[in-house]
Amino acid sequence: MKEGWEKVELGKCIKLKSGEGLTAKKMNSEGSIPVYGGNGLAGMHDIHNVEGENIVIGRVGALCGNARFVQGKAWVTDNAFKVTEFYYSFDLKFLVYLLNHIDLRKYARQSAQPVVSNSSLKNVELSFPKSLSEQQQIVSILDKAFAALDAARAKVERNLANARELFQSKLNEVFSQRGPGWEERKLGEVAKIINGYSFKSKDFAPGQSTKVVKITNVGVKEFVEDEQNTLPESFRKTYKSVSVHEGDLVVALTRTIISSGLKVARVPESYDKALLNQRVAAVVPAREVMDSEYLYFYICSSQVYDYVLDNVNTLM
Repeated sequence: MKEGWEKVELGKCIKLKSGEGLTAKKMNSEGSIPVYGGNGLAGMHDIHNVEGENIVIGRVGALCGNARFVQGKAWVTDNAFKVTEFYYSFDLKFLVYLLNHIDLRKYARQSAQPVVSNSSLKNVELSFPKSLSEQQQIVSILDKAFAALDAARAKVERNLANARELFQSKLNEVFSQRGPGWEERKLGEVAKIINGYSFKSKDFAPGQSTKVVKITNVGVKEFVEDEQNTLPESFRKTYKSVSVHEGDLVVALTRTIISSGLKVARVPESYDKALLNQRVAAVVPAREVMDSEYLYFYICSSQVYDYVLDNVNTLM
């Protein structure tokens, strides 16, 4: 332990108290007061239950345990904690950095809805300098580091956006061409279309051996992996007709088009032989006449986007 530093259990450093209940229906979206719940900003309201400088910690939800510095008037719901007492001197921003570094979420009770409690957090050890000035120096260093990271991230995102725009432009240019040797065929003539099966929610559980492609896995040109949704091993044989393989295309059948584009992705190696859930279709190209990668890029083109947009009511 560094000289001038303390190692103290969380419950002996601060007191946590749940906020007050406020349902979404009772919030006032026209209000100017931010409402904080278990996962951060939950809405707006017209009255507050905290003001000044506060620390709010998510209590319930996917982001439970996440600490945030809140300044000004706000409403903290009962899905979050507010720090009501300090038994040591803390710079609030330093304490937020410290709590998030520790990652309080790992102390959550794992259930359908993760929850952290006073009892699960009170014995977590905090190591910190007693000197406020040293805490503030650490905050200054971290603020500068995160500002630099944010600037770098913004630059990378701009470059990626420009690259995507250029790629999409070239893609559209290629597939708008026609010439000798080109053929036009209906999708069903060059690929097999598989509609997903409506599996029962009770059959899903984490840790089973059969992966499932759900609508939440299908992003815009992106496959979003999720280990939580799995089915029993026996389902592989029973529902073999809705299995997909690496390289197959999957398309969302609900909200197929969103602001960022058409929701289509390719099945990764890790999802080979996964089963297809309802509201998702698989497009399996006939290998002898259609290259899988070519078909994927074609479906990502503006020609297909425009076709789906024009026919969305009849296709979905």
